[in-house]
Amino acid sequence: MSVISINKAMAHLRVDEDIDNDIASKLESAERIAKEYLNRNFYLDKAALDLAKEEIPLILSEAKVQYDHDVDFARTLEGDLIDKFIHTASLNYDTAIRKAKMISLGIVVNEAIEIGVLLILGNLYENREDLTTANVYELPKGAEWHLHPFRTDLGVC
Repeated sequence: MSVISINKAMAHLRVDEDIDNDIASKLESAERIAKEYLNRNFYLDKAALDLAKEEIPLILSEAKVQYDHDVDFARTLEGDLIDKFIHTASLNYDTAIRKAKMISLGIVVNEAIEIGVLLILGNLYENREDLTTANVYELPKGAEWHLHPFRTDLGVC
């Protein structure tokens, strides 16, 4: 569920109705893009953040059980398949750890993040026919300016 209301999104886009849930799906996508850029999740309020954090132990324990199961299965295989399936198990486990970390680093949405998401939404909506693989990951500069102060895990110590 989106932390930004569909009415606010439609007002930002200056449209009267959401035909075929197009705006709602683009809003969800804009929020996902912003979260990926920030390397953290954001939530409507502290209660939602706290509730999400309560799920971290379950996410990690389920991921560990699945990883162990996948590795045990991989060891029943032969040759190159063993390494390939263990590698896949590791990737899946890393994905679960990243999900837990994004929740752990989560913050309550603020005005700057909201503006950043709306600018991404505007770009997705306005350029819906022009988006290519090359430019889909380039954030609008205004969105980047609003989101960057809240970004974590840039990979540089």
